[in-house]
Amino acid sequence: MNTTIQKEMDLETSVVTTTDPSSESLLLQLIQNQDIITVEQTLNEDLVVDKYRLLDNLQKEYSTFKNAGDTVLSYSEGRCNGCFCGQTAHQFTGNHSGRKIAILVDKSEKDEIVDLTFCAWSSDAN
Repeated sequence: MNTTIQKEMDLETSVVTTTDPSSESLLLQLIQNQDIITVEQTLNEDLVVDKYRLLDNLQKEYSTFKNAGDTVLSYSEGRCNGCFCGQTAHQFTGNHSGRKIAILVDKSEKDEIVDLTFCAWSSDAN
């Protein structure tokens, strides 16, 4: 069964539909919407490793997408094939360039997001 979830949002008029600020799905929507300010506000500074380096790298990725003419990022769920083999990789693909980034979400035992990691080797989930 293909578990790929395709979502597309217009980056100019994005709307977040989840209201739980600790929600992984909210965070993924914010990343997809390229809403760096709300991503920064959503991540707990005490929990996330290197929060500001992550935000800086994410902003650089957004700039690369925009410079390539991408106006929409589609979301699909994939799998890491490298360091965290088998872990869910949240993939974001530009609508014009086809460029893709993948992010892994690490959670605590209390289901709190403790880290986000860019994944350099991911593939679609099967």
